[in-house]
Amino acid sequence: MKKEALHVSSPPAPGPFDAALVETGRFPDHEETPEFVRNELRPWLRKLAHEHSLQPAAWIQGADLHEGNAADLVRKHGAQWIPETGLGVWPDREPPRLWSAEDFHELDPGQKIRPMMYTVFHVSGGTEASEHALSTLAGSGTLIYALLASAPEEFHRNATERFLPEIREEALRGYPFYMPLLDIHSLQTGLSNPDTFHSWMGTARVYVRESAEDRGILLISGIRNALRDFLESIRL
Repeated sequence: MKKEALHVSSPPAPGPFDAALVETGRFPDHEETPEFVRNELRPWLRKLAHEHSLQPAAWIQGADLHEGNAADLVRKHGAQWIPETGLGVWPDREPPRLWSAEDFHELDPGQKIRPMMYTVFHVSGGTEASEHALSTLAGSGTLIYALLASAPEEFHRNATERFLPEIREEALRGYPFYMPLLDIHSLQTGLSNPDTFHSWMGTARVYVRESAEDRGILLISGIRNALRDFLESIRL
């Protein structure tokens, strides 16, 4: 069977950021995705990290860990990755909250209730562990990867200061860190308020997320021309 090629689109992003969506379809079905991440995306990220003195960091999204063999891979490599639990926040949606009776009453027949929370796991084992997680979980639909201008602890601290005041549920206010979950809708929201979008990005100069909502890998870069040059070089 001939492999299906990946395609790329370029959603508008608030300046100075650029964005692209590598369209994979439903995770983890597209067989080309791991090859793209390992052979194209990973070398580009390494190059940017070296040229701009950036700190690689990786996170694992808990919502889709049940898909494929992602959970088994996390268990297998947990001693190397040292995952630390935090809470993901959609900055342009309502803040995280527990289920209420109204959530169940408002469901249509056959409709699934929204996830109560979006757990994320920071790969705290350092740069090598982050790069290993990137290669190992490529195409699983669970990865977030970023190149940071400073240590992950500062990124977490900034995100916590930004998002925690909006969370009212006491049970959800005790996580060690909070993590922005961005998709194409976040980019659209940011177009009307770039300063707010910048606050969501924090110290991240490059943000990569396997986005089940967008059926693809979302790439956001604040490094001038870096994403454009990358896309031209790979010609998806």
